[in-house]
Amino acid sequence: MDVGPGQTTLFVEDLAQLARVLPAESRYPTLERILARGRRREVQAQSPNHLRYELYGVSSSQLSIAALSHTDDYGSVPEAGSYWLRADPVTMRADMTQVFTTSCGFADLDEAERADINRIVRAALQHEGIHAADCQNGHWCFQLDAPLQFEFMPLHEALGLDVAEALPSSPEAVRWKRLLTEIQVDLHQSAVNARRRANGLQEINSVWFWGGGTPPVIGEQVFDTVYSNDPVSRGLAIASGSHLADQDRFTPQQGTVLIDWVMASADALREASALEQIAQKVLAEAVRPGHGLTLLDGNGNAWELDRGWQWRFWKKSAPLSMTFRGEPKA
Repeated sequence: MDVGPGQTTLFVEDLAQLARVLPAESRYPTLERILARGRRREVQAQSPNHLRYELYGVSSSQLSIAALSHTDDYGSVPEAGSYWLRADPVTMRADMTQVFTTSCGFADLDEAERADINRIVRAALQHEGIHAADCQNGHWCFQLDAPLQFEFMPLHEALGLDVAEALPSSPEAVRWKRLLTEIQVDLHQSAVNARRRANGLQEINSVWFWGGGTPPVIGEQVFDTVYSNDPVSRGLAIASGSHLADQDRFTPQQGTVLIDWVMASADALREASALEQIAQKVLAEAVRPGHGLTLLDGNGNAWELDRGWQWRFWKKSAPLSMTFRGEPKA
């Protein structure tokens, strides 16, 4: 995906999902104006993370989520060719015949409880000869001696599935399935989960391995500044030498900018209001000579604006919910 000088790219992975849960009476004039007056096109990519790679002009034949997460965790790029894997804390629930991964992350665990989970997981990995640093940003990343000959299903795809179906079927995965079972036993027997069970609280009773790969090869710097809380986008920014800041610290500026907006909560109205404020700032830049704006969602839908967008006044705005449900515009 080509990004020209002075271009601001606002990437909102969950834009369609957000819009669909908003009340029809909720209006966001700036976002609606961008969607109505922007020139539509599609960017071909298999997933939002493939899109992130495309934005940086990087080959996405193998996504290296773990290597980029490690880059974000520590602010430096791992050695070229090194192979990394990531593990995230998850909650699994069983019924009579199946086990499902129902959620990921540490939920409402306090600092001491997280420290206990961290110690248990690291000890199990260490027993297997795998060195993992303390949990950073809610996950563990660790280097392996050799690449895996199979792939783990990405975490977001594994959520809600029967674990037996989500785990890889390759014979080379037997070791990792055994390790996963050992971690589950250790966590189930832990004091922290025993207390949480007794109090009717959510347990963190397993991990999910995924995101294996080597650090991507980054070419020329694409973005002068990147605003994001997403580990993949942040890792790519660090590797490419872009100035990096949190997404809520965006301020209009010179240069080529990427805002990779990640929804911080399940409160749709709050998130839409925050996104509308960002859109107001970036749209103001799009009217200046030599500047442009592209709004991109996780499905590869793009809306491009240049200075001429102001004159496309016949393009009528519609509520976000109508736009993404395919209903006719007002």
